[in-house]
Amino acid sequence: MNIVILSPLSNTYIGALEWAPIDQNTYIYIIPTRFTTNYQTTQANIKIITVDEWNYPSLQNALSNIAATMSVNYLIHCDEHDVEVAAQLREQFQIPGQRLADAVLYRNKFSMKQYVAQRGIAVPQYQEVQSIADIKAWQANFTGTSILKPIDGAGAKGITVITATTEIATLTIVPRARYIIEEYIDWPLYHIDGLVNDDKVMYLNTSKYLGQGGINYLHQQNSGSIEIERDTLLNSKITTYVERLLTILPHDAAMLFHLEVFINPVTDEIYFCEIGNRLGGGRINEELHDRYSIWPIKAYIQAVIGGAVPVITAQNNLIHGFIFIAPDRGTLIEIPNAIPVTGIYDYHVFGKVGKIYDGSNSINQAVVAVSVRDTTHAGVYSKLREIEQYLATTIKYAQ
Repeated sequence: MNIVILSPLSNTYIGALEWAPIDQNTYIYIIPTRFTTNYQTTQANIKIITVDEWNYPSLQNALSNIAATMSVNYLIHCDEHDVEVAAQLREQFQIPGQRLADAVLYRNKFSMKQYVAQRGIAVPQYQEVQSIADIKAWQANFTGTSILKPIDGAGAKGITVITATTEIATLTIVPRARYIIEEYIDWPLYHIDGLVNDDKVMYLNTSKYLGQGGINYLHQQNSGSIEIERDTLLNSKITTYVERLLTILPHDAAMLFHLEVFINPVTDEIYFCEIGNRLGGGRINEELHDRYSIWPIKAYIQAVIGGAVPVITAQNNLIHGFIFIAPDRGTLIEIPNAIPVTGIYDYHVFGKVGKIYDGSNSINQAVVAVSVRDTTHAGVYSKLREIEQYLATTIKYAQ
């Protein structure tokens, strides 16, 4: 079989070449041209195709060239922004897998909330908006804090917090763009990451964000998450909730998902935030690998192509967590090569010495990511705060 993989991110960052098993299948990676040297491999069943621009016409042309010389049996997307693009390409080239009508439910935040709300899942109050007038109309009928974000946003980019004192007329929105505005839920935010195969959940990992996840970046705060203790009533309730949600949302037999929910800290009531049918971002990939000794997308590919997916079992019972360090303002002049804290199993530097930073408005702009493990949630939290304090004095900027 021939499996095309849309891989728009650096292999160094996401370990993409780990995903292709050594078997009788051919794996064709379509990548941005700028990553050509980053995707060097001697594995015989991997082929690399490059595109200068990462957009639908370029990907369509690349896939057309591939389809002219071989049949394409499956098309795999890895990045959130490619969910709808991949669905369109599958339809055009008659490749099995998710179609656009279902893909929209995992990218359009308004359609997503509307779909689950109509089926009895609790969601924050929400409304689609396309103009300042729409936002004013919402505010006229809503008291409290709201969150405005692009209807197809990702990585917390483009989020605006609106309060009763916000001057609506001063907000900037893109003409003809679509947004969703919703009630701000002041409950802890969790992310649940899993893999479904033939309607069976192969693994389920739940973590609690530090603060409100990506919203932290609006206040120049660091972001991250910590796995919750597993032998708890809360974890059991979350598992039941996920199983119900998966019976409501349309999905292929095999699906990776990244779900975010708000949970009332007193009653454990759960409010749906959003879901993506892809691997979660941040350092979730590394976290799942450390716990289960798998690469999630590799396991997903095996499930998609009908291969034998082994039972996925935990290789340790440790609690994992990670933190993203937001950039400061100024020219980055120093960043440490290591951190003197025990339990670190992943340390990734994104920052470039000599680059000028102006704070951040997205999790994708972190300068450092650090992952740790410990025996308890509290232990991981303590380590992450120790790391945060150390980096606050060792990452240096010139103003």
